Amino acid sequence: MPNTADDHDDGGTASESPASAPEQDEFERFSLEEWDTLRDRVRDIDSAATDTADEIVVDDGTARFVVTREGTVSGSMPRHEFARDGVDAVEVAADGTALRVYDADDAVEYVFHL
Repeated sequence: MPNTADDHDDGGTASESPASAPEQDEFERFSLEEWDTLRDRVRDIDSAATDTADEIVVDDGTARFVVTREGTVSGSMPRHEFARDGVDAVEVAADGTALRVYDADDAVEYVFHL
């Protein structure tokens, strides 16, 4: 999938900048190979999260974050969208306020604030 993020950050739910995210050591990293553990952790932090054997969805009505077991991630909110294939892990903020992803080369960062 193409990256469709625009350059406008209106202070919404997602960010591609670590400036608004918790510090690096404040995240737990879950490989997509740890799918069941990741699903449980996301359920613990957001009771509105839904999941299947192949997809986790967090949707608050205005913003939506989706990660698939195959490594596709997408996020959308007013005036901002993001999509990326090749993600191999999802990080969850220890305080439960954000989800963060990198691609397999740790080159792309995407932070979704809950």
